[in-house]
Amino acid sequence: MTTLLVNGCSHTAGAEIEYALQNKCYEKAWPKGLADDMGWDWINLAQSGNSNEQIKRTTIDWIIENVELSNRYKVDELIVMIMWSGFNRFEVWNNQTKKLTSVSGNWMRSCRDNIKDSTELCEYVKYRTIIDNDSVAEYRSLMEVYLTARYLESLNIKYYFMNALYSWKNPTSFEQDELRPNYKLLYDAYGNRQKRHLGFSLNTEQFHQYLRDQKISVSEHSELDHWGVEGHKAWKDHVKIWMKEIDND
Repeated sequence: MTTLLVNGCSHTAGAEIEYALQNKCYEKAWPKGLADDMGWDWINLAQSGNSNEQIKRTTIDWIIENVELSNRYKVDELIVMIMWSGFNRFEVWNNQTKKLTSVSGNWMRSCRDNIKDSTELCEYVKYRTIIDNDSVAEYRSLMEVYLTARYLESLNIKYYFMNALYSWKNPTSFEQDELRPNYKLLYDAYGNRQKRHLGFSLNTEQFHQYLRDQKISVSEHSELDHWGVEGHKAWKDHVKIWMKEIDND
């Protein structure tokens, strides 16, 4: 049986489908609906608050363990689907919890929500956010996506990418002049992979904007702008149509 391996942030984990501040609800989120429609097994690695750095790492960790080392899953029976998260998130080591953790670029909110975090961690988040402006974060996120695609291609694993919240700018619109040549190199190298990446450069095709344009209300339980079952079903149906189009191209 084909297995669908999915990763992403709260919009892939199914946050707030059943109650406010719910971190995940895999059974009612769009990946399970898609897998059921396609007759696939499924594994959902998504976590609320995930950064693109953490999405890349946990996806590759899982494949190393389950494909490269143990051969529990064969590459021709595995499909990877990733819905990339906000660009202003990144992964840090939390010495209090002893694990890698994604934090928001909004350092004040991050430290407010994680009172147990050390002063040093909060200061790190604060100053990294000041130094790494929005353009730098956009470039870093594109690098995470590019490297993940190259890794999956090296193993001949079929994949589909999509965006949850933002889209990447054309290099001519990239705002950090000094970094624009590097961004353009990466953007050009990504090349035709854009066809396999829903919402890569078109805002109306990323999850958040698509559901708003469809006039679908967020979950009745939502405090953090998440959709309920209706939204997840609409996105699942949209993804199915898109997959068929690109696979038949």
